[in-house]
Amino acid sequence: MNANGARPFLAPALLSLLCAAAAACVTPGTFGPRDSGGVYMILAVKADAAALEGAVRNASQVIETRCAYLGVYCNVEREGGEGSDRLRLRVSGAQDVARVKAVLLAEGKLELRPVVSLSSPAPLTTYLTREAAEQAAGARYDVAPYEEEGVGTAYLVVEREPVVTGLDLRDATAMSLTGDEAADYQINFTLRPEGAARFGAWTGANVGRYIAIVLNGKARSAPYIKGQITDTGQINGNFNRQQAEDIALTLKSGNMPAPIEVLEEGSYKP
Repeated sequence: MNANGARPFLAPALLSLLCAAAAACVTPGTFGPRDSGGVYMILAVKADAAALEGAVRNASQVIETRCAYLGVYCNVEREGGEGSDRLRLRVSGAQDVARVKAVLLAEGKLELRPVVSLSSPAPLTTYLTREAAEQAAGARYDVAPYEEEGVGTAYLVVEREPVVTGLDLRDATAMSLTGDEAADYQINFTLRPEGAARFGAWTGANVGRYIAIVLNGKARSAPYIKGQITDTGQINGNFNRQQAEDIALTLKSGNMPAPIEVLEEGSYKP
């Protein structure tokens, strides 16, 4: 994104696709290498009854896609038949189980929301407390926490309707800003044509305005628009390499359609 606060690109560190879905498919619902034993989880998809069937189906697909990107064996099966909110997930081949679990169950929700603020060169309008931000937002706008460098957590008032969301994403990759493998990464993303057209129209008409890049409910950056932008953008947030790669992976695999609760967890043998 050609906007204030987005530093220039340096040597790219692309997120590698470790296991292509077509090659990884062993049986329906099974991705990755052969099952050598590992961990299982009983999951509950927390969706309303009217949306449950679609949410269970989409959650399974998102988990399978993320397993393919991670290169681990993954089997997702519904428990209890039609109408059940339960999924049984088995994962094998994970070197870091905690990381894999976090990636597989992450919400992965991205929204680009206009900030209610004076335009640049006026500074970004922030609030020190949620109460102050909510009072300013009233019933018309939303409040997003924002990690402001050198200040700590502040709050932004943002428009309720995002310009684009994670559903508009075509791809996302992690990139180093300094060439240092240990720190200072950002996530670059590209948009599908429809999202790019919408983003281009909004940025072209709103030069100088601030826009919040909101990830899982938190504003990670809030640059101002210096000129029209179409299909590319960045998420900055002092990420290390693993954080950036995990976020990119969850974004490119799609939003989780509903919250996921882990009801049971243990180990299993093949």
